[in-house]
Amino acid sequence: MINTLKPSISVDCVVFKFDMESSKLLVLLVQRKAVLKGESPISLPGDEVNGSELMLEAAKRVLHEQTQLEIPLYRYRSFEDPNRLNRPADEGKRVITKAYLGFVHEQEPIFGGLAASGDFIPLKSVPAKMLYDHRDIFDAALVALKRATENHLLPLDGLPETFTITQVQQLYEAILDQPLDKRNFRRSILAKNYLTETGKMMSGQSFRPAKLYAFSPIRFQNCLDKELEKLPVVLF
Repeated sequence: MINTLKPSISVDCVVFKFDMESSKLLVLLVQRKAVLKGESPISLPGDEVNGSELMLEAAKRVLHEQTQLEIPLYRYRSFEDPNRLNRPADEGKRVITKAYLGFVHEQEPIFGGLAASGDFIPLKSVPAKMLYDHRDIFDAALVALKRATENHLLPLDGLPETFTITQVQQLYEAILDQPLDKRNFRRSILAKNYLTETGKMMSGQSFRPAKLYAFSPIRFQNCLDKELEKLPVVLF
């Protein structure tokens, strides 16, 4: 018998934050207000898409409703398993979700909507059991970030307005959990041409002042568009 049930569409957001003092990468998890008995309330910000919304619009709306955050978001994968909800109350219901990731720098979340509370936590502290398949969605976001570092196409929205190449490298190392060669990294990241020199130097340092750069979202998107022409699978 053919199942003619029309699936629902949802969006889920994985929001990262780079702690520059500890050089650690954090992720935002929220606690849902209402879940079924035995379910984990720990989840990613997410909800269903309204009928008239574009996917990115929905992701930004949902993230704002639950956290008040307004950040650039990048779609990285769809999750289509018919049984991904894995709960008796949703038997016969199918929800396909589009997953987005992004970085926050100084903004602090204010929780509302479906989210009762939440916090940024270290990646190694993310629980194995989360609501629905949100642990899988989180794991896939990490894979996407690591692939982005391989191509030196990582969005730098999580850094300050101006930063040094060393700080960019520290972000990459936090994602990869391993050190990188300084000279090779500098050459590779500058070759992508989405960093602009500010003409300023980092002050207050005892060693030789380093150049300060800024992230250009427009140039970054141009780099992504060029990769689209070459690769059968696109990261964002």
